Amino acid sequence: SIAGYESPYYLRLDRTIAGAGTAIFYQNIEDPRTLSGQTATFSFWAKAASAMSVSGGYGQVFGTNGSTSVYSTDVFNINITTSWQRFTYTVTLPSVSGKTIGTGSFTPFFIQCPSNTTFTFDTWGWQVEAGSIATPFTTATGTFQGELAACQRYYQRWTTSNSGGNLSTMGAGISTTVATMEIPL
Repeated sequence: SIAGYESPYYLRLDRTIAGAGTAIFYQNIEDPRTLSGQTATFSFWAKAASAMSVSGGYGQVFGTNGSTSVYSTDVFNINITTSWQRFTYTVTLPSVSGKTIGTGSFTPFFIQCPSNTTFTFDTWGWQVEAGSIATPFTTATGTFQGELAACQRYYQRWTTSNSGGNLSTMGAGISTTVATMEIPL
């Protein structure tokens, strides 16, 4: 529990096999015109089973038939400890003036975990907001019912009756132990 937001729910990645791939978590903001040319602050809470370092950044993805995507990686590098901590970073996003915005465009903020190692990484309370100050974590709507309704725009549940069921409609095996897949919402 973290003061001000007592919730038992958070995302955990427990990587038990060191592969060649990298785990990246994204928070996509609809439409790269949102926050274009503005200062934005990304904040999140994180901890790990043992100390580890993560990096992160942001991008502007202009969608199908749009301009070429732009990513700024390694905007921050932080050390995660075994206790919950809040991390923040502030950036000024480039203007999208002169860019072509296609369908499916977005602005991603992301955390990249180390590759080729095992770890347990926990995170929650992601927040992206205009300005240079990370405000206390709040829900977008102020109520649990409103938050549920807002989240249901993106929620998708896939179930399977066996352990070998499909989780994705497209993917690729990179090696005998590593695969990538996209789960579109």
